[in-house]
Amino acid sequence: MLGVAVVAVATPVEASAARVCLRFDFTDESTPMSPGIGGRYDDASPVELMDIGGGTVVRDAGEEFGRNVPGDPWPLQRWLARMEAIDGGALWGWRPLDANGCTDEFDDRGASSIHVRYLPWGVWDTQQTQVIGYDCDLDTTPECQFQPRFAGQFLLEPSGDTNVLVSGNELTNPLDRVNLMMWAATFAQERLPLLPNQDVYMVNQGNESATSAVSYFAGGNLSAEFRGPSYARKFVVAHEFGHLVTALGPIPQIDPGMSADYCFNPAGPDFVPPACQHTLDSPEYSSAAMVEGFANFFAMAVWNDWGKSVATYNTNVVQGDWDFTSQQRAVDAACMASIMTPCGSGITNESDWHGALWALMNSPGGVGPDPATVVGLLAAADPWVVTGQTPAFWTNFSADAAAYFGDPGVTIVFLGLANAWGIDR
Repeated sequence: MLGVAVVAVATPVEASAARVCLRFDFTDESTPMSPGIGGRYDDASPVELMDIGGGTVVRDAGEEFGRNVPGDPWPLQRWLARMEAIDGGALWGWRPLDANGCTDEFDDRGASSIHVRYLPWGVWDTQQTQVIGYDCDLDTTPECQFQPRFAGQFLLEPSGDTNVLVSGNELTNPLDRVNLMMWAATFAQERLPLLPNQDVYMVNQGNESATSAVSYFAGGNLSAEFRGPSYARKFVVAHEFGHLVTALGPIPQIDPGMSADYCFNPAGPDFVPPACQHTLDSPEYSSAAMVEGFANFFAMAVWNDWGKSVATYNTNVVQGDWDFTSQQRAVDAACMASIMTPCGSGITNESDWHGALWALMNSPGGVGPDPATVVGLLAAADPWVVTGQTPAFWTNFSADAAAYFGDPGVTIVFLGLANAWGIDR
C-alpha cells in the first residue's frame, strides 16, 4: 500500500500598501510646570502653567503656527525614519519623512505590526540642507550622543494612515530635550526655507543650570547650542536658527568686532564680554541691535501669520515676557532722562528693530507679506559699521537698504518706519 504524504500549505498573508505618520507628544498632563521647563513647550499656546501666585492659569501667546493644540500633535518634518518588520527586516527607510511627518506608501509585506525608529536628522533634498540634533549633556555623559531612537511597536491600520505618537519626558531624558529643540528647528526650516546648501548642528546642553543659547561656526559648519531649559522655548530655538539664516549663512566672515557691540553701558564705561548680556530692550550699539532684531523677526515669521499687523515674540512665559508683541516701541529707561527721550546716537534696541521690520511687511507701500525679502536686507548691508556712538552705522545701513530695495517708494516707507521706531540713529 502506497503511503500518502500530507503537506501543510501555509496561507500567504496578503501584502498591502501602508503609510505611517510620526507625531510628537509634548503634552504630558501629568507633569506639573516648573519655572522655565515642563512636560510641554512653555511657550506654545494655549498652555496651562503655574502662575507665580500658585494658581493654574491658561494663557494664549497668540501665534498661529506650532501651537499646542490637543488632537493636532507636531509632525517630525523631514526627519529620517525607518519602518521595520518585527523580525528586523526593513520595510521603509532610512529615508526622510515628508513635510507632514509621513512616509510615502510602502509594501508592508503582510505585516500586522511594525517597529518604528527615527533620527533627529532633518533632510531637505531639493535645498541640499540638513539639520542634525545632538545631545551633549556633558554633566552625565562623556561625549555627545547621536543614535537612532526606538519609538516602539505599533499596529498597522488595515486602511488609511497609521499615526504613531512619539511620547517622552524631557525632564528625565536628555534625548527628549533634543526632540523639542529639533522639532522647532526643522519646523522653522520647513516653514521659511532660507538656508540652502548647509549642514546645521543643533546641540542640547539642557542639564546646565544657566539658561543661554548661542549660534556660531563650529568646524566650518553652522551650529546653535542651547543650555538650561532654552531647548524648550520654540521662539528661542527659532531665534538662534534665525541667526544662522540671516547672518552666519550668507555672511561667513562676520566682523570679529561685533562682540563689543552688545556692551553699551549708559553709566559708562562699556562692559567687557562676556559680562554684558543683551535682552529685548537693553541698550545696544545699533549694529548688534540690528543683528538680534533680524533674528527676532525670523522667529516671529516662523510662528506668526505674515499678514497680520501685530506679531508675537514670546521668550519665557514664566518670567512674564510671554506676551511681547511688535505693536509698540520698547524703549529702555536706562538710556533716557525721561521715558520719552530715546537712547543716544548709535544706540538702539533689538525689539524696536524687529518691530520696524515686521511693520515693513504690513504697511502700505512696504514689501508685503514677504519675510524672505526682509531677511535678505541684513546680508545686503554687510559689512556694516560697528561700535561707536555716532550715526555712522545708520548712514551706511540706510544707503545699503535703498540700493537693496531698488524702489524709491519702498525705501521711503522703510525710512519712515525706521524713524517711527527710533532705529534711525
